[in-house]
Amino acid sequence: MSSHYDSLPMFITTNNGVLVYHVACIPPTDCSWRLNFAGMISDRDSGTAGLGFILRDENAIFKAGCAEPLYNCDNIVTAELTALCHGLEVAMNQGVEYLKIEGDCGVVFEVLNHKTEILPPGIEKLLNRCINFMKAFRGAKIRHVVNHRNMAANKMASIGSGEDEAIFWSSTPPPEISEIVVDDVIGRWVSVSEV
Repeated sequence: MSSHYDSLPMFITTNNGVLVYHVACIPPTDCSWRLNFAGMISDRDSGTAGLGFILRDENAIFKAGCAEPLYNCDNIVTAELTALCHGLEVAMNQGVEYLKIEGDCGVVFEVLNHKTEILPPGIEKLLNRCINFMKAFRGAKIRHVVNHRNMAANKMASIGSGEDEAIFWSSTPPPEISEIVVDDVIGRWVSVSEV
């Protein structure tokens, strides 16, 4: 029996180059939930920033998300680690035991992998908090992903940067995120270089 997706081409050529149909969210085999996190600086001069995360279960079903403003924040590492920290805390409170963690900011992964020698005190404190939270899970794997695999968290961070206070969602994502979450499961066209 064939599905609609069997008839889709795997590659197409456009004016923007070769695109491939890519499914971003493949359910894990170990019952892990997935946490995507992101931070953004919307105005470095004023220190206005935002953070966001999205938590999905082993079937890629939305379980929780947050969009939150940050003030007096002028560096992306602080915004990203704050998003990770908040997401880990929510996952722990949900009783998650196994977690796959994804983010798309390369500098944060350098910090998480201790490839940065000297850290400002605030960042070191956030880093240690994230590491301690990760140790609380029975299994936690973290990986750096390309931007299109982290679109929902990036959108949450963008929403957060324009809000006055944190907004949390459980069970049902906000409309701006719903389409991204669905596309993560069914797939989207992306440049071959991004896969």
